[in-house]
Amino acid sequence: CSAENPATCGGSHAQASVQPLHYVLRVSDLRGALRFFEEVLGLRPIRHEEHPAACTLTCNGEYDTAWSKTMVGYATEDVAYCLELTHNYGVDHYKRGNGHQLIGIEVESVDAAFQAAVHLGYKIDNYNVVHGPDGYRYRMMPQTTGERFRY
Repeated sequence: CSAENPATCGGSHAQASVQPLHYVLRVSDLRGALRFFEEVLGLRPIRHEEHPAACTLTCNGEYDTAWSKTMVGYATEDVAYCLELTHNYGVDHYKRGNGHQLIGIEVESVDAAFQAAVHLGYKIDNYNVVHGPDGYRYRMMPQTTGERFRY
């Protein structure tokens, strides 16, 4: 079964179900970022990997250092969208570009998320957007009910 050939997914009328699995965010302070994702967004760590050598794919940047990745989400990638938090050891900040402007995320309570963000020292702007770790911005939205796949 593949998205390129949906007919192989169980019959000629079958539709391929294509969904994103995760998005990579580079974080300079993994512990601080995890606290933000858990306490503000309600995401939990799903798995963590340590890599002693630099990544040859450069999806986490062109850094010649050990690195780690931690998957966080509401559930595993087969039932919920996840974020991959990539941490390059020895890198204390990342240059912000202009390609990634805003992450929209559903939370159980927008008000509780805002309160947790303020408690941790994060700024909320006039558009109800939380300015989180490493300059990423998050728009909180009420959790949708009845959806099979949670974002």
